[in-house]
Amino acid sequence: INVNDWLQSLSESTLETIHLTNLNPEEVNRLVSGSLRTSPRLTRSLSTVLHSKSLGNPFFLRQTMEVLCKEGYFHFSLIERKWKWDLDEILDLRLDDNVVALLTRQMSKLPEDLLIGLKAASCIGNFIPYSIVGILSKHLGLDLDAIFRSLVQRSYLTDNDSTRFRFAHDRIHQAAYTMMSKKQQRDDHMKIGLAICRYVLEYNENDYDMMFIGVNQLNQGGPDALSDERQHFTIAQLNLKAGQRALALTDFPSAFSFFDHGIKFLRPDYWKIHYQLSLTLFSAAVESACALSDATHVTSFTEVVLKHSQCLEDRLAVLYFAVKSLKKAKRLLACRDGILRVLEQMGEDTFNVLATPPAEDIHNTNDLLTSTMTDDFFIHMCQCSQK
Repeated sequence: INVNDWLQSLSESTLETIHLTNLNPEEVNRLVSGSLRTSPRLTRSLSTVLHSKSLGNPFFLRQTMEVLCKEGYFHFSLIERKWKWDLDEILDLRLDDNVVALLTRQMSKLPEDLLIGLKAASCIGNFIPYSIVGILSKHLGLDLDAIFRSLVQRSYLTDNDSTRFRFAHDRIHQAAYTMMSKKQQRDDHMKIGLAICRYVLEYNENDYDMMFIGVNQLNQGGPDALSDERQHFTIAQLNLKAGQRALALTDFPSAFSFFDHGIKFLRPDYWKIHYQLSLTLFSAAVESACALSDATHVTSFTEVVLKHSQCLEDRLAVLYFAVKSLKKAKRLLACRDGILRVLEQMGEDTFNVLATPPAEDIHNTNDLLTSTMTDDFFIHMCQCSQK
């Protein structure tokens, strides 16, 4: 009878589960000293290096030691009758690829349900909130909570936090993720994202934390992972909603990322098919890019809106942020010219500038105009020009 069969035959009441936490440097030194049968005083510097590379994770420490042994970094001196090593070589060694390859081989031997759970966890990230586990269990038809706890017992995951599982080491996460092909990664991200977003839309549309997780999964999957053309429009809308929430929280990098991904999910001829969604996404992307002082994207997205917008009112928002972006970049003459072009499009008379005015005058005029150029200002000016 093998060990696994023997363990399964035992009553749970006779077993006590022991969860291993990360080892501190002194505990790592005792383990290394015992493995090499060498005085702790002599292994202390080696243990310090191994602790930094493994973060004290028992599982990863063991894999690291195994790689070092297989690669010949430890050798036994028959003359001194003890194990020897070159500390500088080990310190400079990049163990990542070797350890990840070893972990990948070991993971491939896991039972199928554990392997599926490990791959799903790697798509979510280093941390897997408990709230997501139930959603994905229903979607995958597996008891992920039981699977993840089994992975905890095997030291792939930890559950020391009362709200989430997490990978015991980032290299374990990397190894699990790289076991999948690029296509499988995209497909799994899309499946997970769709499952989470369906749950949010059905049960709690105001759970924005969960929505952010779901939409980020969709974006990692990308448009190529979709087979249903109708889903492109839905995911673009979800990115718009997530971006608007991030914008309200002044999380401008996340907001821009959501808007940018929303634009990428739009299909060809989207300005004709989904004009209002396209206009709103591009306008919001210009606003968030302006907040990030990203003049390149402000310019490129503004040009798209100016090319496809149907009326002046639809152009006002991006023109405002385009001028504001020029002001932030201290491009005062370009800022002034931009303001004059806006006024001309509104039907206002503007004077011809025959000579370049002093920089101080440009700066003062620019401050005066841009300080009053709010969204309400543009709307009012446009209404006046139509009367």
